[in-house]
Order: sequence, then structure tokens, then C-alpha cells
Amino acid sequence: MYVPCELMVLHVLPRIRALVAEELVNVRGVSQVRVARILGITQPAVSQYLRKARSKSIKALEDDPVISRELSRIAKTAADGGDISTKMCGLCRKLRKSMALCSLHKSVATVPRSCSFCRGK
Repeated sequence: MYVPCELMVLHVLPRIRALVAEELVNVRGVSQVRVARILGITQPAVSQYLRKARSKSIKALEDDPVISRELSRIAKTAADGGDISTKMCGLCRKLRKSMALCSLHKSVATVPRSCSFCRGK
């Protein structure tokens, strides 16, 4: 069984980290070492994210303009030295409410028809 929270930890969170790292380094000019400290990961992990050697693309994250704006806000908050943990949790809630996780969940696991996690039931 593959519960939705596992989906977030194993697939979505690494991709969010990768996209935030990309913006911090490529758009905001933050060093990889500082990005690593901000995200609580190692500098080699940041390097792998930037080389796309770690974390798979997730259509729901990359193609949604609302999610892209939220990722930019997270990166700005991080660059300004703010706490991004609540913003990242908020992004997960938005993904869940938008039903974006459903297709991802179905692509990696057998999901019971009765699953109502994203609908909050």
C-alpha cells in the first residue's frame, strides 16, 4: 500500500526542493552551499537537483501557474532568510485540494476507488 503522505515524501517533496533550488541558484544567485543550508540538504544534493540527476519531473508541479507562483514565493522567502516550512506544507495542501496528487498517486500505486484523501473526506 502506498499512502498519500508517502507519495509526498518520496516524490513531491524532492521535486519541490529541486524546483526551489533551481530558482534560488539560477534566478536569485544564491550559492549551492547556502541553498543546502536553507533546504536542510547537502550541497551535493543541490548539485544533483540542478543537474536533474535527482527527482523526477511532476507534471502537476511544473505545468500549473498557481503552483509555479507559490514555488517562486517559497524561493523568495528562503532567499530573504524566512521560514519556508509552513509555506511548503501549504503547497502540499494546495496540491491535495487541486486533486493534482490523484493522478500522480495512481501512476505509482494501485489506488482504491473509495480513496477520498484529496477530497478531505
